Amino acid sequence: MKFLMTTATLAAAILVTTGIAQAANETNELSSNGVSHCQGALPNFEGAFRKRPLAIDNEGSAPAFLTCAFELRSTGALGHAVDVWFGNNTATGKTINCTGVQGFNGTSEAVTRSVVVPGNSQDNVTWTDADFAAGIGGLLSISCQLPPGTGINDTYAAWLENDATEPPP
Repeated sequence: MKFLMTTATLAAAILVTTGIAQAANETNELSSNGVSHCQGALPNFEGAFRKRPLAIDNEGSAPAFLTCAFELRSTGALGHAVDVWFGNNTATGKTINCTGVQGFNGTSEAVTRSVVVPGNSQDNVTWTDADFAAGIGGLLSISCQLPPGTGINDTYAAWLENDATEPPP
Protein backbone atom coordinates (compact mmCIF):
# COMPACT_ATOMS: atom_id res chain seq x y z
CA MET A 1 0.00 0.00 0.00
CA LYS A 2 2.77 2.46 0.90
CA PHE A 3 4.53 1.74 -2.42
CA LEU A 4 1.41 2.51 -4.46
CA MET A 5 0.66 5.61 -2.39
CA THR A 6 4.25 6.81 -2.70
CA THR A 7 4.34 6.21 -6.45
CA ALA A 8 1.12 8.19 -6.92
CA THR A 9 2.38 10.97 -4.62
CA LEU A 10 5.69 11.24 -6.47
CA ALA A 11 4.03 11.19 -9.87
CA ALA A 12 1.65 13.96 -8.80
CA ALA A 13 4.53 16.02 -7.36
CA ILE A 14 6.52 15.67 -10.56
CA LEU A 15 3.55 16.55 -12.77
CA VAL A 16 2.71 19.62 -10.67
CA THR A 17 6.38 20.65 -10.74
CA THR A 18 6.74 20.33 -14.49
CA GLY A 19 3.24 21.34 -15.56
CA ILE A 20 3.44 18.79 -18.38
CA ALA A 21 0.37 16.90 -19.54
CA GLN A 22 0.21 13.24 -18.60
CA ALA A 23 -0.52 11.80 -22.08
CA ALA A 24 2.81 10.18 -23.05
CA ASN A 25 4.67 10.60 -19.76
CA GLU A 26 6.00 7.68 -17.78
CA THR A 27 7.02 7.72 -14.11
CA ASN A 28 10.07 5.60 -13.31
CA GLU A 29 10.87 4.73 -9.72
CA LEU A 30 13.69 3.05 -7.85
CA SER A 31 12.70 1.87 -4.39
CA SER A 32 14.86 0.31 -1.72
CA ASN A 33 15.38 -0.05 1.99
CA GLY A 34 17.64 2.44 3.75
CA VAL A 35 20.64 0.10 3.87
CA SER A 36 20.96 0.29 0.08
CA HIS A 37 21.51 4.05 -0.15
CA CYS A 38 22.63 5.22 3.31
CA GLN A 39 25.70 5.06 5.55
CA GLY A 40 27.09 6.80 8.62
CA ALA A 41 28.37 10.26 7.72
CA LEU A 42 31.63 9.68 9.65
CA PRO A 43 33.34 6.53 10.94
CA ASN A 44 32.46 7.42 14.54
CA PHE A 45 28.71 7.38 13.62
CA GLU A 46 28.89 3.90 12.03
CA GLY A 47 28.98 2.22 15.46
CA ALA A 48 25.57 3.68 16.33
CA PHE A 49 23.81 2.27 13.27
CA ARG A 50 22.35 -1.19 12.95
CA LYS A 51 21.89 -2.14 9.31
CA ARG A 52 18.92 -4.48 9.09
CA PRO A 53 17.17 -5.83 5.98
CA LEU A 54 14.23 -3.43 6.46
CA ALA A 55 15.94 -0.31 7.84
CA ILE A 56 19.10 1.33 9.09
CA ASP A 57 18.50 2.38 12.71
CA ASN A 58 20.35 4.51 15.23
CA GLU A 59 20.70 2.14 18.19
CA GLY A 60 23.23 4.37 19.93
CA SER A 61 22.63 6.72 22.84
CA ALA A 62 23.24 10.00 20.96
CA PRO A 63 22.04 11.56 17.68
CA ALA A 64 24.05 10.38 14.66
CA PHE A 65 24.30 11.61 11.08
CA LEU A 66 23.50 9.47 8.08
CA THR A 67 24.22 10.33 4.42
CA CYS A 68 22.20 8.88 1.52
CA ALA A 69 22.69 9.21 -2.24
CA PHE A 70 20.13 8.37 -4.93
CA GLU A 71 20.26 7.25 -8.56
CA LEU A 72 18.15 9.41 -10.85
CA ARG A 73 18.08 9.94 -14.59
CA SER A 74 20.01 13.12 -15.29
CA THR A 75 19.25 13.70 -18.97
CA GLY A 76 15.90 13.67 -20.71
CA ALA A 77 13.96 13.67 -17.46
CA LEU A 78 10.99 16.03 -17.16
CA GLY A 79 10.95 16.00 -13.35
CA HIS A 80 12.47 14.34 -10.27
CA ALA A 81 11.39 13.48 -6.72
CA VAL A 82 12.95 11.68 -3.75
CA ASP A 83 10.84 10.39 -0.86
CA VAL A 84 12.41 9.08 2.37
CA TRP A 85 10.47 7.19 5.07
CA PHE A 86 11.65 7.30 8.67
CA GLY A 87 10.76 4.97 11.52
CA ASN A 88 10.59 5.74 15.22
CA ASN A 89 10.94 2.73 17.53
CA THR A 90 10.49 4.70 20.75
CA ALA A 91 7.33 5.60 22.66
CA THR A 92 7.64 9.37 22.14
CA GLY A 93 7.76 11.55 19.03
CA LYS A 94 11.21 12.34 17.63
CA THR A 95 12.26 15.17 15.30
CA ILE A 96 14.41 14.18 12.35
CA ASN A 97 16.28 16.97 10.54
CA CYS A 98 17.60 16.47 7.00
CA THR A 99 19.30 18.51 4.32
CA GLY A 100 18.84 17.61 0.67
CA VAL A 101 21.79 18.67 -1.48
CA GLN A 102 21.33 18.99 -5.26
CA GLY A 103 24.24 19.30 -7.64
CA PHE A 104 27.94 18.53 -7.43
CA ASN A 105 30.98 19.82 -5.58
CA GLY A 106 31.36 23.50 -6.43
CA THR A 107 27.81 24.00 -7.73
CA SER A 108 25.10 22.89 -5.33
CA GLU A 109 22.03 24.00 -3.43
CA ALA A 110 20.76 22.75 -0.07
CA VAL A 111 17.15 22.50 1.16
CA THR A 112 16.34 21.48 4.73
CA ARG A 113 13.40 19.41 5.92
CA SER A 114 12.22 18.37 9.38
CA VAL A 115 9.61 15.85 10.38
CA VAL A 116 8.30 14.81 13.78
CA VAL A 117 7.81 11.06 13.65
CA PRO A 118 5.24 9.91 16.25
CA GLY A 119 6.24 7.20 18.71
CA ASN A 120 6.23 3.65 17.32
CA SER A 121 5.29 4.98 13.89
CA GLN A 122 6.72 6.27 10.62
CA ASP A 123 6.55 9.40 8.49
CA ASN A 124 8.27 10.80 5.42
CA VAL A 125 9.80 13.82 3.73
CA THR A 126 9.98 14.55 -0.01
CA TRP A 127 12.20 16.70 -2.20
CA THR A 128 11.15 17.60 -5.77
CA ASP A 129 12.55 19.73 -8.58
CA ALA A 130 10.39 22.63 -7.34
CA ASP A 131 12.46 22.79 -4.13
CA PHE A 132 15.66 23.76 -5.96
CA ALA A 133 16.35 26.73 -8.25
CA ALA A 134 17.94 24.45 -10.88
CA GLY A 135 15.78 21.40 -10.13
CA ILE A 136 17.31 18.17 -8.88
CA GLY A 137 19.00 17.50 -12.21
CA GLY A 138 19.71 13.85 -11.49
CA LEU A 139 21.99 14.39 -8.47
CA LEU A 140 20.52 14.43 -4.96
CA SER A 141 22.04 13.38 -1.66
CA ILE A 142 20.68 13.90 1.82
CA SER A 143 22.22 14.20 5.27
CA CYS A 144 19.97 13.43 8.24
CA GLN A 145 20.47 13.69 11.98
CA LEU A 146 18.75 10.65 13.48
CA PRO A 147 17.95 10.67 17.19
CA PRO A 148 18.41 7.39 19.09
CA GLY A 149 15.64 4.90 18.31
CA THR A 150 14.95 6.24 14.81
CA GLY A 151 16.02 5.13 11.36
CA ILE A 152 15.48 5.22 7.63
CA ASN A 153 13.07 2.51 6.56
CA ASP A 154 12.74 2.93 2.80
CA THR A 155 13.53 5.34 0.01
CA TYR A 156 11.95 6.15 -3.35
CA ALA A 157 13.66 8.03 -6.19
CA ALA A 158 11.48 8.86 -9.19
CA TRP A 159 11.69 10.71 -12.45
CA LEU A 160 9.23 11.53 -15.18
CA GLU A 161 10.07 11.12 -18.83
CA ASN A 162 8.16 11.27 -22.07
CA ASP A 163 8.12 7.66 -23.25
CA ALA A 164 6.98 8.69 -26.73
CA THR A 165 10.22 10.53 -27.47
CA GLU A 166 12.80 9.34 -24.92
CA PRO A 167 14.61 6.00 -25.18
CA PRO A 168 14.26 3.77 -22.11
CA PRO A 169 16.98 4.23 -19.42
